Parts: sequence; structure tokens; C-alpha cells
Amino acid sequence: MKAARELLYEVKPMPKFVDFEKCRGCGMRVSGCPYDAKWPARAFPEEACETGAKLLTETIVERVLRSDGEVEGGAC
Repeated sequence: MKAARELLYEVKPMPKFVDFEKCRGCGMRVSGCPYDAKWPARAFPEEACETGAKLLTETIVERVLRSDGEVEGGAC
């Protein structure tokens, strides 16, 4: 990071697998976060289902449905 900053590159944490609002920077993310800041991959589908999305498993998506540059669903 020091070398990147010396070359004037902006260095910041990648926002993946961590809820930075909960993170305390303790370094325990891999072995078990005591602050529950580790982001699980199931978070997006769970949130989508809570707001009315239908989750289909063992399904082949043949076409992605988009509107105004955003994904609305998939055609099976």
C-alpha cells in the first residue's frame, strides 16, 4: 500500500465479504469475526426473497431481462 500511495494510486479496502459498518479492523475475518462483520454470500438472495423475489434453484437462465440498464430477472 505504501508503494502504491507513493505512486499516487488511491488505495482503499475492497468492499467484499465485509460489512464495513460492523468491522472493527481486528484482523479476525478469516478465522471468525467476533463483530459479525463477515458478509455471507447468501445475504443478497435472502434480502431479495424478503422483498418479494422468487429464488429458483437448479434452473438454467437463457436470457437476462433488463430495463434502463438494471437487471429485472431472467427468462428460463
